[in-house]
Amino acid sequence: MLLDKRKASHERRSHLRVDDNIVLMWRPVEAKEVPKELAHEENHLFFYPLESQLNLLRTESGVLLKHMQETSPVLAEYLDILERRLGILTRAISARNEIAAHRTQAVNLSASGIAFMTDKHYPVNTLLELKIILPPTLYSMKAYGRVVDLFENDDKASYTIGVSFVRLNEHDRAHLAQHVARRQALLKLMQATKL
Repeated sequence: MLLDKRKASHERRSHLRVDDNIVLMWRPVEAKEVPKELAHEENHLFFYPLESQLNLLRTESGVLLKHMQETSPVLAEYLDILERRLGILTRAISARNEIAAHRTQAVNLSASGIAFMTDKHYPVNTLLELKIILPPTLYSMKAYGRVVDLFENDDKASYTIGVSFVRLNEHDRAHLAQHVARRQALLKLMQATKL
């Protein structure tokens, strides 16, 4: 377990927690960078050249599709379905590229926060922007959190930090809670099978 030594920290939190391996990117931010609200987006990974190019083409084809809706509504509906399928495939390819570019890392995860190891010292109260991708579904989300725990690891070269989410869209929080519950159930099943 990532935070065995910090069991008391775990017990004071009300959400289910689980050890997991996810893709996690983070950066420190100033308070003014934390938005008042986070809107739910189907995918936060909009910075890929492939998807950007396809979005430009989608803008051009949208004009034609609108015209087609007036002249041939059935064909327009079919093309719209194909367009959505292409969007799903593009997001999946982009997310897989992101996972290939960034290795997964061990974390302790809940719907209220996350704990992970880092080689950088982030003092308590540091604000972080977090980008999270949950394998195997590749569901991605953005969150903002505050460092609430900081422990120097035995190697004296790394730290374990506990981060409490201060901004997380409720749709993403619900998905995260479901992910944690599924992961816990899977780990219990795996332990029972070993007995």
